[in-house]
Amino acid sequence: MASAQAVSHAQRVTRLYRHSLKNSLSWCIDRVTWREEALRIRVRFDANKHVQDRRLAVALVQQGEEELQNKKHPDPYLDPKAPDGTLWERNPPLPKEILQMTPDEQEWYKEYVKYYNSPTATVPVWDDPAVSPYPKFVWTPTGGWYCNPPNWRKNTGLAMFFVLVSSGVVWYISAQLERRPVPPYRFIPSQLWCKYAAVDDPRLRSSHEPEMATHNPSPSISVPNKWPREYERVPELEEVDRNDFVAYTKAKHQRVRDRAVHREELKILQERLSDCVKREEVNHQQRCRSQSKAYWNSFRKYRSQGWLASH
Repeated sequence: MASAQAVSHAQRVTRLYRHSLKNSLSWCIDRVTWREEALRIRVRFDANKHVQDRRLAVALVQQGEEELQNKKHPDPYLDPKAPDGTLWERNPPLPKEILQMTPDEQEWYKEYVKYYNSPTATVPVWDDPAVSPYPKFVWTPTGGWYCNPPNWRKNTGLAMFFVLVSSGVVWYISAQLERRPVPPYRFIPSQLWCKYAAVDDPRLRSSHEPEMATHNPSPSISVPNKWPREYERVPELEEVDRNDFVAYTKAKHQRVRDRAVHREELKILQERLSDCVKREEVNHQQRCRSQSKAYWNSFRKYRSQGWLASH
């Protein structure tokens, strides 16, 4: 800190204010929190800016300088590119002697320029005057500056033909071997050409009846007569007489089915919510609100039935 005799009173106050702000920034790097501390420092200085007593004003400045010295940060913050900063001399400029060419490099560069500008170093390309000349003896994986290999059209056509034939063979084998023991819950395009689509998915039987008549399914695969199967609703378990064994058993089975169906609905809603959160990332709270609401409503209904403790 400069001595009081070297500067005026206004300069001392100005430097004290500036050094106080820099010292508070060393203690708090976060700009939002530091802004609050800077406002408090400003309020303290504004509270004494109307002091007319010279002795009191000098005493206040001395008190502020002592407080600043006591609260001085042991490792103050420095600009990264300032001396002793984190970026100080990180990428110093290269010495000029390194950027200069050696005598051998100068001789090579002269020979290259002479060869490049000579008429024998260029060849015409497609007799196009707009094409700039280029070195003749050049090798690259693509064939040079202006690549035009012979028979490239025929070779490209043969390659595309073999790719299409291979893809057709793979598609035919896949259509003959594709099986789905569990019918999909939504339409899949491969069901249009899959050989066993109507066998594995009973919902497609009406449009494939001629094929089903000529096809003998494997005995190990059982196809239900109705899918999805529907059950007749019976009174709830609390409403039936426990002495009636048949009614009680039907009500019990109905309770188990309802719980299983509701549990699967919860899984589907949870998967939809998880996919939405992964897809939307930071915006999932706004864009996945409907999926979240549907899941939690179903979960509350599931818990209200008393099925959550029966897992």
